Amino acid sequence: MPITNYKAVAKVDFDGKREMTMGQFKEWVKRFDRDADGRISRDELQEAIRSTRAWFPGWKASCGIRAADGNGDGFIDDSEMTALMEAIVKYKPVHYDGKREMAMDQFKEWVKQFDVDRDGRISRDELKEAIRATRAWFPGWKANRGVKAADANGDGFIDDSEITALMEFAERNLNIKIMP
Repeated sequence: MPITNYKAVAKVDFDGKREMTMGQFKEWVKRFDRDADGRISRDELQEAIRSTRAWFPGWKASCGIRAADGNGDGFIDDSEMTALMEAIVKYKPVHYDGKREMAMDQFKEWVKQFDVDRDGRISRDELKEAIRATRAWFPGWKANRGVKAADANGDGFIDDSEITALMEFAERNLNIKIMP
């Protein structure tokens, strides 16, 4: 069910992107709740993303579910909608030179979301997923280089004491600008 009246949903900014309040965002997403169960599945979120004509709607829907699904049931309910919107807009600010801006704390939180085994360390594969999320080319190769650059103790993982070196790598190689 694509939205035909964009002005009724939200203001369109000069760059073609829609600006929405949280209430507008919730109402827009709920339009894609096909089974009317009050929860948004990955397929329903994919359809919402597809209606915006964004590229890779399936991948983006999976990332959105993974980022916002607090209770782990595979759906986004009303209480998780804020997390979904934050996941969408959290790391979008782009500096005039094309680099995505993040504060140091934001970078640490961003990296931690890829720590799938929750051991407090970032493996090569976890770093590869983080790099893939930045849409950088050759994420496997860059993950190898990132671990080599940041892993001071040589254990093959990046822990909290090595995160500063990872930030420096990200600034040089991933179009990310770390703000003080």
